[in-house]
Order: sequence, then C-alpha cells, then structure tokens
Amino acid sequence: MNTKTLKTYRLHSRARFEELQRIVWQYRDMLEEMDSLATAAPSLDGMPRGTGTSDPTHAAAVRRDYLSTRVMAIEWAARVAAGDMAKGLLQTVTTRGSSYEWARSRGLIYMGRRQFYETRAHFFWLLDRAFSQKGHSLS
Repeated sequence: MNTKTLKTYRLHSRARFEELQRIVWQYRDMLEEMDSLATAAPSLDGMPRGTGTSDPTHAAAVRRDYLSTRVMAIEWAARVAAGDMAKGLLQTVTTRGSSYEWARSRGLIYMGRRQFYETRAHFFWLLDRAFSQKGHSLS
C-alpha cells in the first residue's frame, strides 16, 4: 500500500478509532464470556429467582449471539486485512500497549513497520465498515 491508498483507510474521527479499539481490546473477554455462556446451565431446582429474567436460557443465547457477531467481525477484518498474518495482527490489535516492535519481537508478524501500520489501519477501516453496514450498536 502506498500513502495514497492509506488515506483511503482513514476513519471519520479519532473518537471512532478509539471506540473500535476499545471493542477490539475486549476480544479475549468476549471469547471467555461466550465459552462460559455455552457451558453454563441455569439452576433447575424449581425455586423462584428474583433476577427479573423470565427465561435465562434465552437471555444467555441472545448475549452469546451478540458476542459471536462481534468476534466474527473482528476475525473477518483481521483475515481480510492481513491474510496469512491474520493471527499475528489479531494478537497485536487485541493487546493493549502493543506496537510494531512488540509484535516483531514475538515473531507475530514478518513485515516492515510501514506495511504493519497500513495493515492495522486497513483492519480498523474494515471493522468500521462491518459494524456500520450491519447496523451494530457499538455499546
């Protein structure tokens, strides 16, 4: 990618980038919560609960679907942006404080600095488009 191409991948604002970045930082937490929702079964002892949820199984399924949609969007954006280095890019963008040097020293990526940051910008641009097109609420 050249500088002209990189300008194509700019987001509308710094605030939007930070919003997407905070979502991406929650990636591992989303995976853990999805696993716990898949294995957790509500207590079926017949006792009433004061949770306010009339159907805890349905509520868990809705939450898992919400998380799954976000996880799939993040993984899709990484695959499209980085190709065979998607795993390394994903690990880098989902880790707070990570940088090109951090990823390179751990062998997660094998590209130059400029190409890495262009790929990262492309990732966030794709993620923005994925959330915008599907009408996802980012909250």
